Amino acid sequence: MVGTQSFIQSPEKAHSDCRRKFLPLILALVACGIYMPCHALAGQVDVGQLQAIVTGPAPSDLEQKAADELARYLKKIYGIVLPVESGASIAKTASNVILLGEKAVLAAGAIKQEELDKVKWDGYVIKVQDNRIALSGPRDRATLFSVAGFLEHLGARFYGIAELIPSFKEKKIKDFVLLDKPTFEFRRIKVPWQLKSSYEDLGDPRYAADPDLFTKDKGSDLWIDHTAGYLVPKLLYYDEHPEYYALLKNGRRIAKKKFSDRRTPLCLSNPDVMKISIQRMIDWIKKQPEKRFFAVTYGDTDVWCQCSKCKHLDATPGQFADRNLYWVNGIAREVGKHYPDKVFLTHAYGQTRQPAQNLKPEPNVIVLYAPFWGMSTMCRIHPYYSCNRSLLAALEMEGWFKWAPENLGVYDYSIGDQLKMHAYEKKLKFWAKRGYRAFYELGNPKQFRHLENFVKAKLAWNASLDPEKLEAEFCDAYYGPGGKHVAAFIRSLYLEKGGDRGNHGEVSTEHIPDALRLLELAQQSVKGTDFEARFNSDRELQEFLSTYRKAVSQNKGNTTRARPKHKVPDHTRLWLSKSRIARKQLTDDFKLTPLRAIYTNGGVDADLEAARKLQLYLQQIYGVRLPVNPDRITVTKNTKEVILVGQNAGLASELITQADLAAAGTKGVVVRGLDGRIAIAASNESKTDMALEAFLHIIRVRYGGHSPENGLPQINIPIIREFTLIDWPPFGP
Repeated sequence: MVGTQSFIQSPEKAHSDCRRKFLPLILALVACGIYMPCHALAGQVDVGQLQAIVTGPAPSDLEQKAADELARYLKKIYGIVLPVESGASIAKTASNVILLGEKAVLAAGAIKQEELDKVKWDGYVIKVQDNRIALSGPRDRATLFSVAGFLEHLGARFYGIAELIPSFKEKKIKDFVLLDKPTFEFRRIKVPWQLKSSYEDLGDPRYAADPDLFTKDKGSDLWIDHTAGYLVPKLLYYDEHPEYYALLKNGRRIAKKKFSDRRTPLCLSNPDVMKISIQRMIDWIKKQPEKRFFAVTYGDTDVWCQCSKCKHLDATPGQFADRNLYWVNGIAREVGKHYPDKVFLTHAYGQTRQPAQNLKPEPNVIVLYAPFWGMSTMCRIHPYYSCNRSLLAALEMEGWFKWAPENLGVYDYSIGDQLKMHAYEKKLKFWAKRGYRAFYELGNPKQFRHLENFVKAKLAWNASLDPEKLEAEFCDAYYGPGGKHVAAFIRSLYLEKGGDRGNHGEVSTEHIPDALRLLELAQQSVKGTDFEARFNSDRELQEFLSTYRKAVSQNKGNTTRARPKHKVPDHTRLWLSKSRIARKQLTDDFKLTPLRAIYTNGGVDADLEAARKLQLYLQQIYGVRLPVNPDRITVTKNTKEVILVGQNAGLASELITQADLAAAGTKGVVVRGLDGRIAIAASNESKTDMALEAFLHIIRVRYGGHSPENGLPQINIPIIREFTLIDWPPFGP
């Protein structure tokens, strides 16, 4: 793909395209309540009469950037050139101007403080009325986002790698009022500012206090995600105070040469470590006051202090979430007194993955759960709650959700070759539904990078958007008449790699001819158009074309092996599959447990009705019929090889707990397949049928993404893979 480009459209085509493409999305957003619709007012503003873009006095760098970008785009759209002026004194009656930024809009009375408070911290308010335009957020970075929002209202579309900018002869803008704010408070995705990312809103410790300590010349490997090495730098303190660093099991302090800045292991119980960390965080914020988020994170290491005071902070030996929160909370409490608007990010990662048991995060702390590869997950293709290769990650996230639902985010990985976009589409919606505050992405996707980043950025800002429509919109904008075929190819590839093949990555020979046909249709569609050169220079698509053509000509698939053959002992039985989490030699069917019956454990009518429905569904999906309550048994925690339907059975098995039901809420459900049994229950005992729908959602997501409208998938391998889901209707994303 090539650099960012603009495409100028006629006013008529631009307005038509906006109505056709975005009206359904806007209606959906209004219904979800996340998007705050613009209110049309009587009147209009004549852009041709505007005299200037006016900021408040002494605009910050971000406000100046917002003004300059606004002027640049207005020149493209309307052909006008507006000077940028900083208004030392702005009259309430100011008209024929664009008021930009908090100081300007408040001084002119164009936007009220309570309106800005409604959209804190990254949202914005736009008002076009009274012969003037007012754009502002509650802080400078949000004001920059307000410019993107205003341009979007005018018909501009931003895709990260490309943009569509309309050109209008008509210079009238109808009056409107718009308030908008993001779903996720923090959104670290590597996209340009027009997509409203938080990528540049995270403090960088390398340029805070004592930056000369963290240069390559000094051998520093400090980055922004593990900050213990900045908060207590070894070059400043180790020689005189080795007790600030981890005590090893042998009774000695870790040697200075044994750890780098990025991997700094601290003695978190040491009071001086706390004091130094607090002061250096204050110094850091003073250096970067425009940033809102700062990481307070332990070193990227499995070395933890073994002194008695540190061990005393641990609720469970070998699990260090409470110890980490002791340090993080201490910094957040004290620094928060001076900087109440700042937010501190920490990790649930490695040996802090398990939820804390004694300490809750401070309100200004966000815990970023990190589903680490080879430790809690071996899959990026499916959302964590639906895949047996990610069962540990799903259970750990559920644990944090029960413990600290107001303080959660996720630190997820865009590394490796697995396709991830469709999983992210589901995960972002799922996390948004639970009120996660942050999405921190490490790395960048290797396949369909710009498309994936666009979709993620749009969903992180507004999780109610339709991902499939976003994909189609990007492909139409970037590939023109070939876009629909490229979008169809990408979706087919995801379906192949993430569907019922079970191999998490390779494609079968059956997939290639249809996929090649879609790519060749795209190539034919762009011939003779402005998009032909772009398509032909797209290295990724050209590699697919070349590989698939070669495979078809040789009558071979582009895989080292064909569709995997699962060795199931008896196809007349239904099996629950448990896989191990390991970096190598992971097998989906590592351990199979036969499922012999469905039990309800009581006389609740809703449970029995759901059990009988489940019996029919399983027969339709797998071709296997399980008996319902074939005998009278007493369900206990040792009851295996069964599917348990309803609260009575689920709680008796201890596979579902009261804490699970409490986390699900009064209208939620808990479904879980684990350790040789499955449990399906609803918080409301009369709504077991909703729990059954959640179970079917898991199967649909894991096997090809079938929607309820498309019916149930047909699965010729009688295996249900382990899963866990605490949810409430409508299920999933």
